[in-house]
Amino acid sequence: MKRFDKTAQFLSILGLAATIAACGGGSDGDNGDDGGGGIPPSIERSAVVLTTDFSSSSLASMPVADPTAATVDGQTLHSDSVARAFGSTVYVINRFGADNIQALDAANDYATLWQCSVGNGKNPHDIVLASDEKGYVTLYAGGVAVVNMNPSADCSDFVQKEIDLSSLADSDGVAEPDRMVIVDGKLYVSLQRLVNFAPSDSSALAVIDTSSDTLTGSIALSSPNPFGETKGLPLDPDSGKILVAEIGNFGVLDGGIERIDPATGTAEGHFVTEADLGGDINDFVVISGSRAYAIVSDADFNNSLVRFNPATGNVEATLATGPSFLPDVEYDPSTDQLFLASQDFSTPGIRVFAADDSEVTSSPIDTGLPPFNINFVE
Repeated sequence: MKRFDKTAQFLSILGLAATIAACGGGSDGDNGDDGGGGIPPSIERSAVVLTTDFSSSSLASMPVADPTAATVDGQTLHSDSVARAFGSTVYVINRFGADNIQALDAANDYATLWQCSVGNGKNPHDIVLASDEKGYVTLYAGGVAVVNMNPSADCSDFVQKEIDLSSLADSDGVAEPDRMVIVDGKLYVSLQRLVNFAPSDSSALAVIDTSSDTLTGSIALSSPNPFGETKGLPLDPDSGKILVAEIGNFGVLDGGIERIDPATGTAEGHFVTEADLGGDINDFVVISGSRAYAIVSDADFNNSLVRFNPATGNVEATLATGPSFLPDVEYDPSTDQLFLASQDFSTPGIRVFAADDSEVTSSPIDTGLPPFNINFVE
């Protein structure tokens, strides 16, 4: 029996429910989680946006120097997918019901380079690259696949092995591995550990040695259900520690964001809580020790983009709020701007905010289908 990510489906349902309500009333490598500057502004740096109406998906792209010059790609992708960008290659993770990884060439109009299965019913959720030849894919219904990033035409050599994580599972025998990051030769994997789609007693990060591809241990998290709809595990720009949002149960202010210290293998506790932010954490980005942003969903399913101070946990501004589903926010250091995916009922698109939190866009930039997942490519 195939398994699926109930939490991811829940946020998708929120977007659909909001759309229906509106009619009735009249979606390491460069995953967009950059922590600081150093990249000069360039027309060749683009935001690539995976778009979806939850029945089909596609792509749009826009130069960061002029986001209004967006182009909409006509190809159709799997309806349940997210993307990761490394260099000029975009990897589409075709999840529940498709079970494959699709590599697209951003330098060649996003043409498909290859598309390889990870196994029927495996439900891939994330991909990271250890090198140009080797990558890892989380299998939500299993463990972590070690994959060949230059597969043969028939994909027979794509999955090299699967790292077993069943020793870290809960009572249903599956650990629900979700998102990943590589730090100093170790692969860290978030384990949701859900039982009947609800958080179990605890969650953790699995720790895998990338030289031997063996599980070496785990790090217990402060709250259950590490969750992120659209991005991998980002790193704190100041400390280099792993940042994890833990949402616990939906609709209950029982989670927060914490740092995981890879050097000591310990979770440091929430530096900001859901109670501080005012809702469930859909997504977040930390830019500095005093500047960060989060998308939160309140009890009425209203989504808000708020700025908060990671040092104090205080919310300092609200940049956007309302019934629109906001699935992703990403920071571009070359322009010091935020790119926000908004699935507004009447005008879905990308909204851009300057460093002073003022909105650059006079109206959302059209991406064809509603935007879901933002990455940056060179």
